[in-house]
Amino acid sequence: MLREYEWKFLVQLVSRLYCCGSYETLCATVFQQVGTLVPFDLGICFRTRRESGRAALSDPVCSQAGQNLSWFLNANYPRWTEFIMAPNSSIFQQSELVPLDQWESSRVYQEIWAPRDIYWGLFLAAVRQDEPQALMGFFRSRREPDFGRRDLLVLEVLREPLENCFYQLGRGSGPAPVPDLRLRASRLGLTPRETEVAALVCGGLDTGPICETLHIAPSTLNKHLANIFAKACVSSRAQLRTLLTGPGAAP
Repeated sequence: MLREYEWKFLVQLVSRLYCCGSYETLCATVFQQVGTLVPFDLGICFRTRRESGRAALSDPVCSQAGQNLSWFLNANYPRWTEFIMAPNSSIFQQSELVPLDQWESSRVYQEIWAPRDIYWGLFLAAVRQDEPQALMGFFRSRREPDFGRRDLLVLEVLREPLENCFYQLGRGSGPAPVPDLRLRASRLGLTPRETEVAALVCGGLDTGPICETLHIAPSTLNKHLANIFAKACVSSRAQLRTLLTGPGAAP
């Protein structure tokens, strides 16, 4: 689904994300770069937190300078709270939450989204150690297609790096240390295809989504995993994730 040069672009982007020294710079970098692979008309990011048992948004950053985002903050999105308050990060589409006919007749769409020519939405709710970190949204007009599986995959690859970066910057401790997954994979002798499999495993995807993303059968995936485990000297996906992305892994 992603070509080799697109994987290389994502690897370079991940390294750049880990060099961002502030929340604002991190958001701006994502908006500037992600559009290369995931075209969008408007990008918005908020810090998220728990406040009196509810999800709260603050510190909006927009891909378009000078935008007043009070319209977004003042709207009520009940289903979003479930993702923001979840124990783990989530990637979701607006079209998955509410049937389109109900969405088009909703007050939020008619009063908030439609006047701004916004229809489709793709979101990453970043959560680290059961604490909400940020909500990042990408939007398209109705004239364009909904976000698809390829767009979801790009955000899935970026999910863990963004979790780490938002968490580290939220603590005020500067940029997060870089876990260079591709470099570590190459040092294990993984082939490009095995590296793709390892990246998706490290992104938390299960067998079904991995097979769907790479257009392979479960039996083929199992062969790749057997080769990866043998080269990495591990016996489970959890051990592989720890080896390739854990803070104690060799750079």
